[in-house]
Amino acid sequence: MLNLCDRLLGKIKPRRSGKISLEIDYSLFISMIKSLLMNAKVKCHQVQDSEGEALADLYFRHLDIMKLLVNANCKHLLPREALINTDIVRKLRDKLLEEERMNLALEVSTKFNLEKTGVWSTWGLFCLKAGDWSTARIKFQQCLKVLNDKNDQNQENPLLNKILAVLENSKFPGTQKAATIFNSLSTLKNIKSG
Repeated sequence: MLNLCDRLLGKIKPRRSGKISLEIDYSLFISMIKSLLMNAKVKCHQVQDSEGEALADLYFRHLDIMKLLVNANCKHLLPREALINTDIVRKLRDKLLEEERMNLALEVSTKFNLEKTGVWSTWGLFCLKAGDWSTARIKFQQCLKVLNDKNDQNQENPLLNKILAVLENSKFPGTQKAATIFNSLSTLKNIKSG
């Protein structure tokens, strides 16, 4: 049954050219594979085949990611290889970050126990550049930690440097208006004081 699942997975993977088939109902294939995997896992459990059960679990995780990608209209990102190697999973996560699919990147990181700090920081920087400071703050809270040790405070944090660079180079109307008003008020105070 696991071999049949493997062959069905091969049918829904993108071609070498990167093109996806428009003739395939991905959701139907995924549900068929899921049903076969469930049967295979039960059979492996009955005959006490722990390797088969572990392989079925790996296929389930792979299938969950494929289902997420299909439902999010990211069929072009379906991996050609099985997601058994963390490098392949990282590449998928990085592609999702490049395409600004932050929720999916976080989901992939969670399912495969990857470090989520990179996703949170990229998401926070993206929100910061867009001017959504409150959301950026929430995202940065997930990846920045409070330093209690004075020795740690002497080390530079590259993420903080990126945040400062974005803020220093930002040209948002809100910050420009505030600076203009502040300069006007100081000019008025200077005129008033003589």
